[in-house]
Amino acid sequence: MKNYIEIDKNRNFYRDSISRETKNKLAILVPVSSHIERECEFSLKELENDGIKVYRQWGFSAIDQGRCAMAQVAIDAGYEHLMWIDSDISFYPWDVYKLIFHEKSFVVGTYSVKGWPRLTIRFDDELNEIKMGKNGGLYRTKWAATGFMYTHVNVYQDIVDHYNMNPVKIWGGQYIVTHGFCQ
Repeated sequence: MKNYIEIDKNRNFYRDSISRETKNKLAILVPVSSHIERECEFSLKELENDGIKVYRQWGFSAIDQGRCAMAQVAIDAGYEHLMWIDSDISFYPWDVYKLIFHEKSFVVGTYSVKGWPRLTIRFDDELNEIKMGKNGGLYRTKWAATGFMYTHVNVYQDIVDHYNMNPVKIWGGQYIVTHGFCQ
């Protein structure tokens, strides 16, 4: 019983720490190849029940272009906080709020590679110790997978500005994108 109470307190703390304005500007982006794992869908529905917009996009086999299109649609709709969640990721809904709570422009949650005892992240070589779970925190990385990633809209504009990018058409002109994953 103690463990349940502790988890419930964390959920409420992170959920309640995020302003309604931020929640209204948050879009959960879920690229889907063929299906959404049951645990993932359950957590997505809990986020929707909390008033968060979840975009599930089926059929993006070219994941780089799919991510470009999804990001552009969300940005064009006025969302400022974009949370990427792959359809096979199990998570607690408050994990989304926990990443946003740190008020960074770019934060990635770590998870294991499906079927392998390895993480989808490479931490900075200068780290001596990494703590996860209740006593965990933010750490610098060399690279990380995008399956559970929070970004603020300014990250996309910074990419455009830094690389002097121009809009491009993808998927036969169906989408015009001005940022990052596929240029």
